[in-house]
Amino acid sequence: MQNDKPKISVILTSFNVDAFISDALDCAVNQTLKDIEIIVVDDGSTDGTQKIIEEYARRDSRIKPILQKENSIGGVATPANLGMDAARGEYIGFIDGDDLLKLDAFEKLYLSAKSFDSDICVCQFNEFFQDSPYSTSEPLGHNWSQLPKEDHFISTVIDKKALLSLSPVPWRKIYKREMIEKNNIRFPVVDHFFEDNPFHWQTVLSAEKVSLVREVLFHHRMKRSGQTVGGGHLVFSNVFNFIPYFIKYSKSDHEAEYQSSIVKWILDHARYYLMICGKTQRRKNIELIKHSVKRIDEKWYKNAFTSGEIGLDDVELLGSILRGSSHSARRNIKRKNNNIFSYFLSLRKILGLKYAFKFTDRKFKPFRTLNKRSVWIKDEINSSVYKSTSVNSHLLKIDAIFKAFETSKNT
Repeated sequence: MQNDKPKISVILTSFNVDAFISDALDCAVNQTLKDIEIIVVDDGSTDGTQKIIEEYARRDSRIKPILQKENSIGGVATPANLGMDAARGEYIGFIDGDDLLKLDAFEKLYLSAKSFDSDICVCQFNEFFQDSPYSTSEPLGHNWSQLPKEDHFISTVIDKKALLSLSPVPWRKIYKREMIEKNNIRFPVVDHFFEDNPFHWQTVLSAEKVSLVREVLFHHRMKRSGQTVGGGHLVFSNVFNFIPYFIKYSKSDHEAEYQSSIVKWILDHARYYLMICGKTQRRKNIELIKHSVKRIDEKWYKNAFTSGEIGLDDVELLGSILRGSSHSARRNIKRKNNNIFSYFLSLRKILGLKYAFKFTDRKFKPFRTLNKRSVWIKDEINSSVYKSTSVNSHLLKIDAIFKAFETSKNT
């Protein structure tokens, strides 16, 4: 007799993955946590995927197939939502139809979540490439260092901002279904991809208790034909369409603090987008990014800078975008990849100031390049010149950096 409320409703979504679906299903049915239901939602596959799903469903009564006749818009949104509508479990988890996971993955996630009654439990993952023996760590994995050292915690604003900085993928987490239903959380169904970004924001901001499993439990397949991230820069540009969702979800008593996270998200994605574009495409689509960054009020960028959420190189990137200068933006990206941001933060901490600057011709000027370790840092750091009353007046004049904003609003 089946449990009316299994521990986890595992939602496996698929579309034209007949070469990989068996591996994903094997990982699901052989989980060490047996009290699960496996809801397999196929989004109108035209290959042999649905036949494979039906065969597995005949062999394992825990598998509940939902087979769509036609492919839906918006990537995984519709099939994932259908799975959540059908879910009966205490928690909800996801599997991509071409991914792999350890056989004890859901048991470890569930035990961690249950021990603290968590709304979300998050584990680590890696990426592997088709026809390659090599794997890489998760994108943005370095942001785990921003999370609390404890494996269970009450999620404060600072914690939520740290969670938001992680990769938004839903399939390395489990979510308490009560939280999902209470907050009416679903993937947005729109005619573009990257629907996991707004889902990530809404679930993280809704969660009160969070658990972490600091172990790689999921293995995400990359570079297969038909994959969203394999669609190149034209597909990736759609990610900016979700900015209004982030603004909507961030409406709270701490709205101003989440505004800085939105700003950082926009500039980080703009930087990555421009990095993967070729020269011709970068020139063509700089206007698209310009339109996206202008959706946010100028004050948000200023506040993000003065609070330290973004650095001087991020502001320079913003200026390049607003001027429509793809060459300048590309140059900024190269500097960013040389750890300029980390250097700027270290410099600001050493000086105890909000702005990095140098003394030239008896005037303080923003130190904009930061691509070399200059002698002036060592020689002048303890100089009385930093105690001059004129310093603050120069430090506070960051409005000049954002002048491109005012100009661009008239174009």
